[in-house]
Amino acid sequence: MNNRDYFLAKKFYDDIRFPYGFSRSGEFSISESQAIEFKGAYFNAVGSGMLVDPTEEDIRVSKVLRGELEAINLEEKAWLKYLKMAKRSQVWLCDCKKNEKKAIEINEDDEIDFDGEMEEFESIDSSLIS
Repeated sequence: MNNRDYFLAKKFYDDIRFPYGFSRSGEFSISESQAIEFKGAYFNAVGSGMLVDPTEEDIRVSKVLRGELEAINLEEKAWLKYLKMAKRSQVWLCDCKKNEKKAIEINEDDEIDFDGEMEEFESIDSSLIS
């Protein structure tokens, strides 16, 4: 637990979700990324209750972070945008060649029921099934 000035002097980085920085992520403008870097440690401390002797402004900021009040300045709006981006699910891309499925040939003689499933499997080449 530290005071307000300690957290305002620290820069905020999120190397897990934004490893190349906020300004290079493409999600934030330059002014938003600067606001997050310079005030992010403070907002994080206010949100987690790590401040000793909170001032009136600290209490107002905590209400903004809880959604009880509306954000009025760029720093608060940028931090709320960061929280929204941090909670989104990450997208992972995979190599399609590794997950490539083998094609199954279907002849006209095969019977298919209405659910789309084949009833006869005589025409499937067993070498195609892995």
